[in-house]
Amino acid sequence: MSFERSLRTELDRVGIRGALARRIEAELADHRRCDPDAPLGEPRRLAESFARDLRAPLTGRAVRRGFIALSLTAVALVAVVLAYSATDQWAHPDVFGTRGAVIAGSGVTIVVAAQVAFVAGMLALLPLVLARTDQASLLVAQRRMSVALGSASVVIAAELVQAVAQRPVVPGWLFAVSALAAVAPLPVLLPATRTVRLARSLTPDVPVRGMFSTALLLGAAVAAVATMSVGSALAERSLAEGASRGAIEALAIAASFVLFARRLGLRR
Repeated sequence: MSFERSLRTELDRVGIRGALARRIEAELADHRRCDPDAPLGEPRRLAESFARDLRAPLTGRAVRRGFIALSLTAVALVAVVLAYSATDQWAHPDVFGTRGAVIAGSGVTIVVAAQVAFVAGMLALLPLVLARTDQASLLVAQRRMSVALGSASVVIAAELVQAVAQRPVVPGWLFAVSALAAVAPLPVLLPATRTVRLARSLTPDVPVRGMFSTALLLGAAVAAVATMSVGSALAERSLAEGASRGAIEALAIAASFVLFARRLGLRR
């Protein structure tokens, strides 16, 4: 097997594919043309060296792009909330049945998925802020940003469902604003997702330790539930409303911990 074919096979094995693989192959081919006797080394070692060298910068780029996408998603969501609040379009007493259930369900989905995206996105920044480039830290950063971007995609989908469900009972301009705000982050979110996948393909699985103590995680959960309960009670002027929303928040946190704690590096 020729050097070029062996290199292509080894690059694919370590997760380097597509345009990145073609660029590496072109650069090495040009180097061989300039110096046919240059000691490039074995294709396997070359591929592993490229993967090792690319892992950290690609992860950093993925996290930065992902955080920008998450920020745009949050800004667009806040803009829609403010538009609905300014026009007093939150409550529609004539919406019942399936349409009302879809509107309510998509609203709950937005709230829960947005919180998961926020927490996972902030956690993804930690290895970069702490300048950790070991394989386990890079892996957990990739996983966290993957969860964050996936959750942001759920937020966008739920926003679109809610906008369509509310179309008959809101002004046309408000429907257009809601739909456009939902899809606005996609031109940034989709490339960020591809970069995360590329970085992940270059990083083998390794054991990941839990970064936070049980006491700290429990304290954060209690604080979040208390904040939701008190805030809702004050906003709605109802203790029952505060208690119900606090209970929903507690269930959401428990479910999210079961689903994502290991992937986010919160436990082994």
